[in-house]
Amino acid sequence: AEGSGSLEALIDGFELPTAGTYLILVSDDNGADTGSYGLSLQSLNNPGNTTPIAYGDTLTGRSISPGTEIDAFTFEGAAGDLVRIRATRTNSTPLDPKVELFDANGSLLAEGSGSLEALIDGFELPTAGTYLILVSDDNGADTGSYELTSPEITVSQRSRLPHLP
Repeated sequence: AEGSGSLEALIDGFELPTAGTYLILVSDDNGADTGSYGLSLQSLNNPGNTTPIAYGDTLTGRSISPGTEIDAFTFEGAAGDLVRIRATRTNSTPLDPKVELFDANGSLLAEGSGSLEALIDGFELPTAGTYLILVSDDNGADTGSYELTSPEITVSQRSRLPHLP
């Protein structure tokens, strides 16, 4: 698998065919330029270095540094739960937060990004289980501080929120 881009090269959701040791090669896409870079690696279906977050929690004092950092959070959800996940930049740095929601199999379910805030709003969880939230900079280059809020919107509240599907 390969990926390239002017600011970010990304290999996303690649399923390793067998257990073992793998080699990651990093180079300039045209072989002519030099520069510094950062590298992040995260498993989507068996994530490492996760921080648990529960419905109603707000985690403050979080930061992305270096810009390639990906912070991982897990929570338990029930089928039919409607969730709102928000990452908000908390200082004047260039961080443009991005949030991604994955199921236990590593499938991307929802994502959001923005210049000040990344939001997944009113997403209905398809099954009970453990879910993964990844927070990063939207282009993998900028750094800054953020807070992560993950309140639950319960199914009983759904009728009071007509703008949600």
